[in-house]
Amino acid sequence: MAKESNSESSGTMVASGIVTGLAVMCVALRFYTRIRTKAGIAWDDWWILIGLLTTLLTGGLLLWGMFAYSSHTVLPC
Repeated sequence: MAKESNSESSGTMVASGIVTGLAVMCVALRFYTRIRTKAGIAWDDWWILIGLLTTLLTGGLLLWGMFAYSSHTVLPC
């Protein structure tokens, strides 16, 4: 597999940061409106939050793995 250049890598990081920020904002606004309108938080809201948290965890692990691989050092567990 070909290595990405620094500009491609930084562009990917910026785009993923923007999309992640939008996802967090949308979920936060959903909870805010559900509480504010007194509609109540239902089970589907909690599943959305769990999905967001697992997505953030996966993204964090991918970043950690990418930096560990790019520096050619083994990080302690």
